Amino acid sequence: LFRQRIITAQENETAQLEAIFIESHGRLTREIAPGAPTNLDRTTLLEIESIVEIAEETYLQGNTLLAIKLLNEAEMLLRRTP
Repeated sequence: LFRQRIITAQENETAQLEAIFIESHGRLTREIAPGAPTNLDRTTLLEIESIVEIAEETYLQGNTLLAIKLLNEAEMLLRRTP
């Protein structure tokens, strides 16, 4: 019973992290999509795109927490005042 509770807690945490990743990834993807309005220079935009791609690969490899941290870094770059 105790082991089942631990497994359930881990599954809940995993589901929450995946939801955070999906929401953040979707928002960033929309904001950096071709044609989306931006004040960022091309170099910064390419850097953000690269970080998002690495986050996607990291997520697919099963490291959701690191992927979220990468998306947070991309978000900070996106929000930085040019």
